[in-house]
Amino acid sequence: MVALTELAEQINGIIQAHMGGEANQIRTAAERIVKMLIAAGLAFVNKCQCDNVGTHMHNRDGTGLDVEKVHTLAQRICNQGWVWEEVRNAWAFEMPPGDQRQAQFQFNVQLVNSAEGYLAPWEDINALRYLSVTSSHTVAGLRCVKFGARSDQAGISTGGKTSRDVVSEIAPSYLEAVDNGMDWAIIRHEVEAACPMLPHFLQESGNAGHGTEQVTTAVEKTPPHLSGHVRDMCDFVEQYSGGSDTPHCLTDLETWAKTRKVSKDVEGRSFKMLAKILFKQGPEHVVGMLKAMVASPGAFVRDGVSRPLTSSDCDAVTTTKKAHCLRAASYTKSGKAWLEYSVPELGNHQVAMLIGDFQIRLVMHVHGKKAKGWTIYKSVDEVASAMLDDWAHLPWTFIPKSPKADEKKGTIVQFGSSGGIDEAVLARMDFQKGKQVVSNKDSSKIYTIASIGKGIATFKVEERQATKLPNTLDAAKLADEFKA
Repeated sequence: MVALTELAEQINGIIQAHMGGEANQIRTAAERIVKMLIAAGLAFVNKCQCDNVGTHMHNRDGTGLDVEKVHTLAQRICNQGWVWEEVRNAWAFEMPPGDQRQAQFQFNVQLVNSAEGYLAPWEDINALRYLSVTSSHTVAGLRCVKFGARSDQAGISTGGKTSRDVVSEIAPSYLEAVDNGMDWAIIRHEVEAACPMLPHFLQESGNAGHGTEQVTTAVEKTPPHLSGHVRDMCDFVEQYSGGSDTPHCLTDLETWAKTRKVSKDVEGRSFKMLAKILFKQGPEHVVGMLKAMVASPGAFVRDGVSRPLTSSDCDAVTTTKKAHCLRAASYTKSGKAWLEYSVPELGNHQVAMLIGDFQIRLVMHVHGKKAKGWTIYKSVDEVASAMLDDWAHLPWTFIPKSPKADEKKGTIVQFGSSGGIDEAVLARMDFQKGKQVVSNKDSSKIYTIASIGKGIATFKVEERQATKLPNTLDAAKLADEFKA
């Protein structure tokens, strides 16, 4: 233990010196630490069956695994063939004793439960012997193939489940790792107690090169369904990544994507279709279309690729269905504002998940897509009404704030003691000077807010018709009868 105490001091110093540094430096430092531990007898190299290797609870900052990545990575490795050199830095910790042992096991069980069948199960705590901090997605993929987990990757599955027979035909080398295991550097559990930041540092070293590797994958090792469409994906990113004249929607898209347990592969040409839609008045609807592709039901998936929307659907956004798409985009914005204002306890990921579901319902209704088990709506308004009702019945783990005695609560916004609506609340709903608003009763009536009165007074709304005559609306009427 004296040796561990002395070595721990060195290791903690190395971690402190390199945490947050350059990728290559982090990798080199991590390799040095593992070699030091092996030389001191505090780590050992062992061939471990995938049956016995789980995920450390501090992996990926506590999220453990990206289930979609487990399957896409397994598919990619099978397509390219297993390369042992790629897993030479497979590192894991011994399962600790006592309460920590139970906590690590429960963490892995929870990962499986939340994946809804897309990860191989953990049923016996004694089977979980090692906790990976690198190569975690790789070994999780091996387990999926070995135990027949659910999968949407057509190249490694049949009947919706991973298949040894399918994998053996395209990648017998992959099955070798499934059946015979991988070589791992196993770190003694005592080391983690002395160096609590070590699991995080080692997993950081494993992810340090991922940015470069992902770009390489996208450009040089493009999956078949994206082949020839890297430029189209770049065009889509350019349209929605923000800037002087483009909306910034990719952060929202990324946050929503992280809430997905399983996602469908999107057809490459879909990015080309979406990139061509010039719809700056309602970019939320276009992003909603991509979300609908990622989350589409099986009825719209062919050959493992999602195809729920067509070029005609994309063309309709700025032509025949423009008013409906504007309305859907408006509901998306006001729905998000409502959640953030009325339920401030929600985190970004929860808001993204709820709004993403809302956008998908709106997109599928506007473009007339139907699937077994889906509710059919008569109008965009009915979609919004149903969504609001769903939100009202969610099992919130908190109590929404009650209005003060001198306040009256409207259906969407908060009223002040004078009966008017505070401008800050209206601004959060996107009712601001220069913004367009659409009548709830007639979506063809589109107005522009020309000016805002002082405090909570009235609003002048200039109609976008030939007359151009200004109308004056009470603020409460504006909020109830119009959508920004």
